[in-house]
Amino acid sequence: MPRLLKVLPVVALLAVSAPVLAQTDSTHAGHGTTVTVSAADDATARARYDEGRALLQEGSHAAALAKFEQGLAANPASLNNRRGAAAALEALGRNDEAVAQLDILIEASIEQGQSEFLSAAREQRSGILYRVSVERAMNAVQNEAEITPELAATAAPLFAAVTQDVPGAGFHYQYARVLNAAGRHAEAIPEAERATQATDVEDKSAFFIELGIALMGTGDTASARAAFEQARTGSWSGWAEHYLRQLDAPADTTTGG
Repeated sequence: MPRLLKVLPVVALLAVSAPVLAQTDSTHAGHGTTVTVSAADDATARARYDEGRALLQEGSHAAALAKFEQGLAANPASLNNRRGAAAALEALGRNDEAVAQLDILIEASIEQGQSEFLSAAREQRSGILYRVSVERAMNAVQNEAEITPELAATAAPLFAAVTQDVPGAGFHYQYARVLNAAGRHAEAIPEAERATQATDVEDKSAFFIELGIALMGTGDTASARAAFEQARTGSWSGWAEHYLRQLDAPADTTTGG
């Protein structure tokens, strides 16, 4: 299965963030809350952030999260520790909690007038939600040898929820399978075509089979034949021959009664 997403390494999530802030004694922490931070607490928050960032770079995500949480306990308005906690939670696969931290970070960034943190937090939040949507869609069908109409009805909305283009043929292929199983052949055609246009996949025979099924479902037998012909040299060549025989079979002219 082609790689679906190029996920930004979690270390880079902090490397590209805004520089460490110089916190004031009275700072917004999000939710409209203003906190008073002593110099000692601010210093503690900074130290915990530095320790957490180092642990994150080592891949010690749980330990890093603990440091960022300690930093937030010392200074709830620390945008650096809030962003660090979100990055660590994302790395641990705790996506809902990461988004919750980013929601607070976005609000606090607005209240503190920190546009760089605001932009980075919004981008990270969007990336998490996007990846989760892709994963849910793919997990629903990618290990299924056959997609039933019932499964297609459940999976189709998951795929449709991914509104950005996915840089990978696997997603488009699976979406084409879902649409074909649902009888939505005209919608399956562009998804299958995107899969066949992949430049990083050597054997595209499965993709051409799905394209042929979609085209055949719309009545475009000439284009369907061309798609099945493209699949004759790959691992799905047997299915290509099967569908070509179907196209060559004489129409059933018998009538009942």
